[in-house]
Amino acid sequence: MNLTEFYAQASSGLPFNLRPMLDHLKSFDKVVLYGAADLGQEMARILDMLGIRVHRFWDARHKELYGSMYGGVHVTAPYDVFSSDNTVVIVCIGVHVYMHEIIKEVRAHGYACVRGDSLFQAMGCRCNSISGINAEKCLRGCCRAIYCKRLSNIVAAQNPAKTAEPL
Repeated sequence: MNLTEFYAQASSGLPFNLRPMLDHLKSFDKVVLYGAADLGQEMARILDMLGIRVHRFWDARHKELYGSMYGGVHVTAPYDVFSSDNTVVIVCIGVHVYMHEIIKEVRAHGYACVRGDSLFQAMGCRCNSISGINAEKCLRGCCRAIYCKRLSNIVAAQNPAKTAEPL
């Protein structure tokens, strides 16, 4: 699975084939979501609907979130269970400043890693270049509109610059 290509397709706003990513995720024995807040909960729901079992949530706030989350999946401290062998970690942190640092950390621990924001854009976002955007969903949804490349690409596709006017 070429993740760079997948991320570009997910952010494009154009329809594309999700099967390679689903097959990639299903190739792992265990799926862990790093981040148990809104994006993590929504990804758990989407993955469950697609037949992909989430085995654990990891979150730095695990003590305050302790207990069952979506579908009875527990929140624990990062890296406390599951070896990196055949485990994929989906980083569901909406703030990109933190997300990129956590991805580096996850990879340093030897885990396969997928960006949860891109996964949500591909599997859960109902906005695309054909249907347009839904401002209510983008502002109040689980993702962060301010960081959303998909939203930017959809708006750009629907409003091509006709002339370059100086400000």
